[in-house]
Amino acid sequence: MKGFKKDGKFRPTESRKKSSLSKSDLDNQKMWASVQRKSNEDNKKIWASVQRKSNEDNRRIWQGVLNRDKQTLDDISSSEYAPQLEKLQEEFPDMMESIAEQKGCDYKEGNFVFKGTNTKLETVCGASTTKLFSKLPSLGLSYSSFKIEGGVYQGDGLKDGEVNRGHQWIRLDDGTIIDGSHGQFKDEVNHPDDRLEIVTSDDPRQVDFVAQYEQNPFTQTQKYYTNYDEIKKQLKTQFHQVNA
Repeated sequence: MKGFKKDGKFRPTESRKKSSLSKSDLDNQKMWASVQRKSNEDNKKIWASVQRKSNEDNRRIWQGVLNRDKQTLDDISSSEYAPQLEKLQEEFPDMMESIAEQKGCDYKEGNFVFKGTNTKLETVCGASTTKLFSKLPSLGLSYSSFKIEGGVYQGDGLKDGEVNRGHQWIRLDDGTIIDGSHGQFKDEVNHPDDRLEIVTSDDPRQVDFVAQYEQNPFTQTQKYYTNYDEIKKQLKTQFHQVNA
């Protein structure tokens, strides 16, 4: 039998010896294994670096979000309704299309525009207050704790020659003002957040909002304050007391 010698021990036949890998083949295999191993190690290092960079970027982005939220929380912390206001700030960007529908305009690429055009507009105070009035109960506020208020705005952002501008906002019963269309008083609006201004009762900007009437959101009728000039004086007095 091929491969067996008289002593009974098996030895490869000549043909099997020829089929064995040559030294050159073995060297090539070792070299290829080394190349693969090196490539795998390099890939691992590259992937680890990419993941590390991605994690660092995500941490920086998230830290920025946290810092922004913290700043926002600091701004509204004096309000009795701080938790609800924080929730409003989170959900306000999702209200843009419904505000546009209420206004009768379009919302394109982050901008309110006149129907069928690309002409921007930000004077959506009536529409925004109506939508905010409907939104607040879902955040845990009772209808008795807020109202639509109107009058004039006389703060920063008015055009040259303007003394004030007719405006509407939401007033909470702790004095906090929620202005959902403050983008009209800014040079540019880069994000829906730029349109939302929350002014707590101890904020000096309270004097910028001069209340003249309360509006019924269902009948769209106004009940004028007989003493809105007196309210303006009271707000100024509160401002001076806070900053005394």
